[in-house]
Amino acid sequence: MENSEAQLNEAYMVEQAAINWLKKERYEYIHGSELSPENGERESYRDVVLKRRFISAIKRINPWIDDRIAEEVYRKVRDIPHPDFVMKSKIFYDYLTEGVKVVPKKGEERARIVRIIDFENIHNNEFLVANQFTVEYQYEVDMHRRPDMVIFINGLPLIVFEFKSFNANETAKDAFNDHKTKIKDIPQLYQYSQILVVSDGLETRYGSPTSDWERFFVWEGLKSDDDVEIEELEEGHYRYLYDGEEITSLELLIKGLFRREHLIEYLRDFIFHLKSGETYTKMIAMYHQFYTVKKAIEKTKKCVLEGKTPEERRIGVVWHTQGSGKSFTMLLYARRALREKELENPLLLFLTDRKNLDEQLYGLFSQMAVAKRVDNVKELHDILKTASGGLVFSTIQKFGEFGKYLLVSCNEEDYHKVKTGKIRRGLMIGSLPYSAHGKNEKYKESRERDYRFFIQIGDIVIGEAKPINVIKKKVEKLSMEDLVETGFETVEEIRLAIEKEIRRKNSTEFRKILRFI
Repeated sequence: MENSEAQLNEAYMVEQAAINWLKKERYEYIHGSELSPENGERESYRDVVLKRRFISAIKRINPWIDDRIAEEVYRKVRDIPHPDFVMKSKIFYDYLTEGVKVVPKKGEERARIVRIIDFENIHNNEFLVANQFTVEYQYEVDMHRRPDMVIFINGLPLIVFEFKSFNANETAKDAFNDHKTKIKDIPQLYQYSQILVVSDGLETRYGSPTSDWERFFVWEGLKSDDDVEIEELEEGHYRYLYDGEEITSLELLIKGLFRREHLIEYLRDFIFHLKSGETYTKMIAMYHQFYTVKKAIEKTKKCVLEGKTPEERRIGVVWHTQGSGKSFTMLLYARRALREKELENPLLLFLTDRKNLDEQLYGLFSQMAVAKRVDNVKELHDILKTASGGLVFSTIQKFGEFGKYLLVSCNEEDYHKVKTGKIRRGLMIGSLPYSAHGKNEKYKESRERDYRFFIQIGDIVIGEAKPINVIKKKVEKLSMEDLVETGFETVEEIRLAIEKEIRRKNSTEFRKILRFI
């Protein structure tokens, strides 16, 4: 790593430095002017898929396809059937990661999948970098834009770069604004782009085509998340050291994220389209999520496949700071774990200690077909015993001692929640029945209207209440079957828990309830 590269002075401009670093990472280089229709690289300046290279690649990856099928796949990828930019991007990402479905012979019903990237053998793919790639406006004739640099994999323009000169008054933020302008003028290029990069030589960031500036991230780490030393020179500017040598933020990104094996892995496993109403929000991983999931998967495989004792089979704990994306990290880990052949379709259990957190997490995972949410401990036990794989979401209260949750309340709102089934667990106490107040006429008059003393544990109501859709029973009438979903093992255990909770409230009125249990 030469010092001139680190300084990025006028004699060694940002764009040329990036090309040189990518060539060292075994990317082929070609000037964008050579990727022209006249040279047979693509059909027109408005087209951005390099047809000749694309067809050559998919034939190499899928030896069984003929010219007709190759042409059909190209047309599907070129002419994505949706008018909306975000949906086009989502459809293409599915093609990229899952392949393109075709029928090998006319009249056949069975479809086959044509892979357009080989994720198993990176050497089976073509990695090409081009600068000053000319693209004609989508809706205007003879008007063109030239992104500073584009990375093509198998003829597909998957990464687009915008640079600003090191010694100019413009910054990486200005390069970001250039992307936003070009997205409007040449959206047909950006619908294929999975990652956008901006750099002024000092500051380098990456994001997705739909990310705002705050969601453009800094990459740290070449081979791990902790192998680069970072020193803050001034606010917003940093010095990076790898093996004691200074490197720039752009070199760090290229040799970290755009290392070929890292990029292929990132494209498949670290991009996610979150369903949001009728559209999608594209989410891409930060550097620490990428390296964390990689480490966690390797540790998981080692523990599962080689661990002999409980200690050897403990995978470990991932620690996150607030706002660092722990839910997304979990999703990336789960998706990757389910794909690992060595793990043989694992069952992953997600436990939270709060219902709202459970709902939030399940909301993120719910568009995955294998995600399932359980509402009671019996269902959870059955799934853990019988399910062969997938994702299960539950709260920790459904296990053993954690299920013994009691709640004492006297307010109207809580009573209504029980009646409507919104509260399904705990000890609920409302107004006392008439008999608990002796001959007090006030309570006698309201006996029918205010008959709300009850104790609810799980789906079981103990006492004199009449909530909707629950079983009304007194303690002495409970059976072992009734205890299945309560977290309690014996009726006596329930009685003691109720007594303890009532005494904790230290109320004379509540203590009168004890005679009814």
